[in-house]
Amino acid sequence: MKRLIIGFVLCLAVCIVAPAQESLSAEKRAEIQTEQLNKKVGLSEAQKQKIMSINIELAKQLDAVVEEGKGQDYVVEKMKEQYAERDKAYEKVLTQEQLKKYKDQKK
Repeated sequence: MKRLIIGFVLCLAVCIVAPAQESLSAEKRAEIQTEQLNKKVGLSEAQKQKIMSINIELAKQLDAVVEEGKGQDYVVEKMKEQYAERDKAYEKVLTQEQLKKYKDQKK
């Protein structure tokens, strides 16, 4: 009986705490993505700013797609489209050497 009560209390605690945790903001996700790219290809400060702008825009667009609530298949398809657009934008910012490193890492 004691185990049952403890289990119930733990379950209740998880149910109360889990919704209180918020997901990362678009800006924070963009910051993480930018830093990961910097580690992979070595960005200059000017490139970091441009990449950060691209990543913030992407994160906001993806948030909007998820908010539409049209189902997982729709979200996945839109994500693929958005990532393709991001890669095109990256091509305008990265050097050829950086772009090669980026594409090699994606494989």
